[in-house]
This record gives sequence, C-alpha cells and structure tokens, in this order.
Amino acid sequence: MALIKQSLIVAIMFCYVELSIGFNRNLSAFATAPYWSAAGATWYGSPNGAGTDGGSCGYGNLVSQYPFSSMITAVSSSLYNSGKECGACYQFGCPRANVEAAHTVLLHGLPLCYISQKEDMVKCTKSPYCSGKAVRVVITDVCPGCLLGFDLSGSSFGAMAFPGQEHKLRGIGVLEIQYARYAYA
Repeated sequence: MALIKQSLIVAIMFCYVELSIGFNRNLSAFATAPYWSAAGATWYGSPNGAGTDGGSCGYGNLVSQYPFSSMITAVSSSLYNSGKECGACYQFGCPRANVEAAHTVLLHGLPLCYISQKEDMVKCTKSPYCSGKAVRVVITDVCPGCLLGFDLSGSSFGAMAFPGQEHKLRGIGVLEIQYARYAYA
C-alpha cells in the first residue's frame, strides 16, 4: 500500500510539473475552442478546507496533502462519467485565464492525470471578485445532486478570487462558469 501511495504521489507531481511547463502559452485557447458550455460551480466544506476525504475516486485523505493540496472538485454525474473522469485535471479561472490539458491514466488501479493534446477548459464569468488567475483542480468525487457541474473544495473555489476577496467570491454561492473540451488544431 505504501508503494502504491508513493507511486501515486510521484505520478501526480509529474502531472503538475508537466502541466506547468508543457503548456503552450502562445496558443490562444479561447480563439481555438469550438464551443463553450455553460455550467455552474459551488463549493463545499470549510472555506479553506480540502473538501471531502471520502471521495468516490478513492484518494482518501491524500486530498489534503501535496500535490492535491486541497485543490479538488466533485463533479456532476454526467461529468463524472461513471468514474472515468477520476483524476482528470481541470483548470478553473476567470475569463482571462487559459487552461491546460490533462486526462486520466491508471497507476496501480488508481487514476491520475497526465498531459495530452486535448484540453479541458473552464472559466468563471460575471463576478467582479474573480482574479483571472487560473486554478488547477483534480476530480476526486461525484456529486449526484449537483446539476450545475462542479462542486469545488473551499480552498479551490476561493483561489479564483483576488487576494482578500475569497469570502466575497464564496458568498456568491453559485458561480457561473463556462468550460470547453477541444483538441489542438
């Protein structure tokens, strides 16, 4: 079990390193996306917390530790896709924020993200508290009652705000976002 946990942590750290250096910042993600879908984002748990450590993807209390560092999300049943999206990395942010690519691969039976040529994009809209800073989250749970799309940990939801405005962004309740999935041309 310790080897599986250690391998998972190393692989996820690789995901984050690859995402941070592998993204082509010269490519305009917004210009090449074929369509945007409307969704909503809410948050759960304590304002600066990790959300749940009992998520259906099986990460347990790893969600509060590096490299997750509480930056997680539960997703609606349709986005969860019967668990196939466990470990997928999404990047959230306001309209100015670009998004990086990642999808799921299994390591010792547990899913984690890896770089790919297909992008998952999400941006928040209609909030003066959004900073434009992109925030990376990992799918760790399903939210069957969430018809809106994404149910973020308090930490990841607040991370989209301007410094000092986290409580105001969380106070919105449901944050309007848009997301798109597309392949590079």
